[in-house]
Amino acid sequence: MTSPVLLVVDDEPMICALVARVGIAMGFDVMTLNDSREIPRALDRSPSVIVLDLSMPGFDGIEVLRYLAEHGTDAAIILMSGFDHRVLTSTSRLAVQLGLTVGGVLEKPLRLPAIKEMLRAQRSQTSPPGEAPTPPPLEEFQLALARHELELHYQPQVDLRTRRWVGVEALVRWRHPSRGLLYPNSFVGMAEQNGLALSLTDEVIDIALREYNPRCFGYPTAISLAINLPPVALTDRGFPEQVLHRLDAAGRAVAGIHFEVTETSVAENPALALEILTRLRLKGFGLALDDFGTGHSSMEILYDLPFDELKIDLQFVRVIDKDPAARSIVANSATLARELGLTVVAEGIETAAIMDIVASVGADVGQGYHIARPMQWSALGDWVQSWHASDATE
Repeated sequence: MTSPVLLVVDDEPMICALVARVGIAMGFDVMTLNDSREIPRALDRSPSVIVLDLSMPGFDGIEVLRYLAEHGTDAAIILMSGFDHRVLTSTSRLAVQLGLTVGGVLEKPLRLPAIKEMLRAQRSQTSPPGEAPTPPPLEEFQLALARHELELHYQPQVDLRTRRWVGVEALVRWRHPSRGLLYPNSFVGMAEQNGLALSLTDEVIDIALREYNPRCFGYPTAISLAINLPPVALTDRGFPEQVLHRLDAAGRAVAGIHFEVTETSVAENPALALEILTRLRLKGFGLALDDFGTGHSSMEILYDLPFDELKIDLQFVRVIDKDPAARSIVANSATLARELGLTVVAEGIETAAIMDIVASVGADVGQGYHIARPMQWSALGDWVQSWHASDATE
């Protein structure tokens, strides 16, 4: 398996050398550039992580971000700058609005521990084992649906006050016969572009209904199950009945099942989304607004639509221990949600310190690598015992 590529872009050779040394030690295949105009050539290597200085001769950091967005770059971008923290924060938000993934920010002068921590976090998330570098052919995905090659991995969620297990989010994987385990960014976009998103969602729901059984671990059905919905589900008036039909066929009840939707999904057709989401709530399903804080119409959507849960985007949670602005966003989001009677879920909890902070500012439920990575349902029993045993000893 090839190593993920780290691209470092800074006009100071010593900075490039420092970051490159840390990256190599962590298993990255490192490229360095002192001239941002050479980025088009470097993108041929499909970097997984890009460390970018904002103040560069030639193309400045904003021009580079725009170029990366126009060319569909899916790398995690770590921004560096000697400017004040507000400039970094504003640039980070701009990058997100451009559709880029921000892996964090580094203030100059750089501190070696900060570089190591930032790259370590990205190394743990880049190139999951067996992930294909390019999407498989569409015909293979169509066969995968027919042959039921998809599977679900479940990421646990815990109550941040009691630290008890309260739910899971179902995340789809493709067990490819020759390429191994493929992750969503290898096939979900292809499904959406080719009219297969609802077929994929149907398969996910069917798998979840077969596997989801908290009682097998000695827990009540109060353990919730979260399933992500594609945008097309919010344009199909028949979707609520189709879901109920699948539950009836599986002999399952509605209780405990939550659907997660993003702001962009709702924005495609707000009136129709309002109708479909309201009907889902009337039928007993829970509804979560996912990636809260990354769109432009969060307040209007919260006002109009019948959500009972708000998921704060991980880009804010991951840096809450270092970024006062992120902490303020999470705290204010939690306060708003509480006043609206919503449960607050913080995703992206990667350390014990972050877990303590998000709990202190008012989040109710947490998920992230510090709690557990996604796993097959059969592995959840061991995790539950281990998690609660460690919690009891603290």
